[in-house]
Amino acid sequence: MVKRTSSDTSNAKGRANKKVTDNPSAPNASPRHVTPDSIDFRDRKYSPMIDRAPEPQWLPPPATHRPILHQKKTDACTGFALATVIHVLTSRRDKAPAKIVAPFMLYGMARRYDNLPGANPANGSTTRGVLKGWFKHGACEERYWPALAEPGLGRPGKPTWWDDGVMRPLGAYYRVEPQSVVDMQIALNETGVLLASADTHDGWDKGDALPLSKRKPLWSIPYVRGASGGGGHAFAIVGYTSCGFIVQNSWGNGWGSQGLAILSYDDWIANGWDCWASQLGVVTENHHEAALGGISRHRTLGSTRAGMLDIHALSPYIVNTGNDGKLSSSGVFHTRPEDIDEMISVLMPAHRAEWGIPASQALDVALYAHGGLVDETAAAQTASQWIPLLKQHHVFPIFFMWESGLIETILNEIRDWFRGRGEMPTGGRLSGLDSFWSDRIEGVARLVGKSRWSEMKENARMMTTNPQGGARLVAQRLLPMQGNIRLHLIGHSAGAIIHAYLADKLVQDGWNIESLSLMAPAARVCLFNKTYLPHLRNQSIKRMAQFHLNDDCEDDENGMRIALGYKRSLLYMISNGLEEQRKIPVLGMQKYFDSDVAPLALPNMQSRIAPGSPATGSTKHGAFDDDPKTQQSVIAHVLGNAIP
Repeated sequence: MVKRTSSDTSNAKGRANKKVTDNPSAPNASPRHVTPDSIDFRDRKYSPMIDRAPEPQWLPPPATHRPILHQKKTDACTGFALATVIHVLTSRRDKAPAKIVAPFMLYGMARRYDNLPGANPANGSTTRGVLKGWFKHGACEERYWPALAEPGLGRPGKPTWWDDGVMRPLGAYYRVEPQSVVDMQIALNETGVLLASADTHDGWDKGDALPLSKRKPLWSIPYVRGASGGGGHAFAIVGYTSCGFIVQNSWGNGWGSQGLAILSYDDWIANGWDCWASQLGVVTENHHEAALGGISRHRTLGSTRAGMLDIHALSPYIVNTGNDGKLSSSGVFHTRPEDIDEMISVLMPAHRAEWGIPASQALDVALYAHGGLVDETAAAQTASQWIPLLKQHHVFPIFFMWESGLIETILNEIRDWFRGRGEMPTGGRLSGLDSFWSDRIEGVARLVGKSRWSEMKENARMMTTNPQGGARLVAQRLLPMQGNIRLHLIGHSAGAIIHAYLADKLVQDGWNIESLSLMAPAARVCLFNKTYLPHLRNQSIKRMAQFHLNDDCEDDENGMRIALGYKRSLLYMISNGLEEQRKIPVLGMQKYFDSDVAPLALPNMQSRIAPGSPATGSTKHGAFDDDPKTQQSVIAHVLGNAIP
C-alpha cells in the first residue's frame, strides 16, 4: 500500500490535508501504506491514440490470465498490483497464462528506489518506485522470492531471482493523467491493464463480508462523497464499464467479486492518486546471456547508462556508501551487509573456479576507489570499465562507490557567489589575467566549498573508521581469507583518501598489501606520510605506483574553463582553494611529489608523469581512470609486471 508522508502532501493533487492511516475496521484488510508519487517532470506522459474509438466497455481477461493475489498483512500492495499488471501483459502477449512473478521482489525493489524515510518496509512505497524497480531489475518468478525478506544469490551455477528477473524486462512506462477518465479508458484499450493508487475509505472494507449470492454482477465499492483517509493503496485496473473502473485487488478471492470490484468514476476522481500505463520489453540475446546463471551472468555490459543489464553486470561487485561511510540504500546501486557476504563467500569462489585458480594458489583481489567528487552516473561509468578489465586479467574486483556529485555543487555555489555580486565567471580566455582570475576563484572556493570538501574527506575516512563503514565491513569479511588472496589497492583522485585509512586498517589486521596504484591522488602529503609511508618502508605495502600530470599541464589543464573560466586542475583547486589555507601540498601534484616524496627514494615506489609517458596518456586530472595507457599500466603493476 501507499503511505503519505509529510513531504508528499503538496503533491497529492489538492488533497493535502487528508489524513492517511491504517484502517483496521475490516479483519482481513491489509495495511495501507502507499505514498502518492512526487512531482517529477522527467516522467513520460501518456498520449492517447485517436485512430479508433474505445470499446463501450472493457472486461477483464479470464481469471487464468490474471491470478488473484493476496498480500495478507504486508505493506507490499505496490508489488502485488504490479505483479497483476505483468501477468495481464504477459498473458495477452503470449495468449496463454503467465508464470506467476514475485510480488515481494517488485516491492523490495520499489523500497530501494523510492528512498522514503526509514528502512522499515512498513514505510510503504510508491507506484513510480515499483516501476523503477521493474525497469532496473526485471521481475522474477515467485519461487525465487517467495517471502518479504530479500533472498540471497544462492550457490554458484544455480539461477536465482537476480538471473530470472532479467528475462522479464520492462519496455516503457508512461504516466496517465489520473483526472482524465477518457485517457485511462483509451490506455486500457491499448494495454489491457493499468497500475494505479488511491486514497481508500470504509467502503473498501465492506467487500470482505459479501454473501455469495451478491458476487454477481460485479460488486461496486460503496462510496459516500467526501469519504477518504483510509490509507493509500495500489491496485491494478483491468477494465471499465459505464459505472466505473474494474479494479483487481490483492486481498484474495474473498474480497469483492472474487478479487474484483467496480470503483466508481466519482470515487476515482475524488480519491485517485496516480495511474501508469506500461508495456513489456523485448528479450534480447544480451538478456539471455545475463540470465544463464552463475558467474556467466556478469560477462555482458550494456550501455553503462544504469539500465537493467548494466546494473545486473556491475552491482555484485559494488560496495556503495553514503554519509558517515555507511552502506547506502539510495540511488541506483544499493549495498546491504548481506551483499558483501555474498560477494566474498559466493561470487569470489565462483570466479576462482571459473578461472581455474586452485585453492593452493592465492587469488588476486583489487579494491578500487573512484574519485569522490563525481555523481553516481560517472561512478558507474568508471565501474563499467574497471570491473570487466580486472576480471579479464583474473583479478576479482571490489568497487567502492561513494557518489556525491560534490564538484557540481561547489561549482554552482561559486557561480552563485559571483552572480550575487554582479560578476559572472567567464569560460573565455583572459590571457594575462588567467592566473589572477584563477587565484580569485580559489579564494571564493575556500569560502563556499571548504566545509563540503572537509565533509567529503570525513566520509572517506569513516568508510574505514566507522564500525558500520563500507570499507571496514569489507575488511572484516576478508580477514578469514588471509593466505588465500592477495590484496591490491587502486585509487583515483579522492579515492586515495579512502585507501589511506583502509591500508592502515588492513596492515593492522595482519595483511601485506601486494600493490598500491594511485592515479592523480587528491590526498594531502601529510596524510601520505602518516598512513602510506610507514607501510611502504616496512614493506607491508610491497610496491606503489603513482600516475600524475606534469605541473605545466596541471597549471593550465582547463578542466573547469567553461564552467568558471578557471584554468587550473582540480588538484590546484583543492590545494589552493578547498583546504584550510593556500598551497597545501597534495600528493598528486608533481611539484609537491618532487619536493616532498621523491627525495625519500623509496625502492618500492615508482611514478609516471603524463602526458608524454608510454605508461599514461592522460592530459586532464579526471581522465586518468579511463585512459587506456594508464589502465594497462595499473594492470601490469597489479600483476607484478613492468610498467612502461
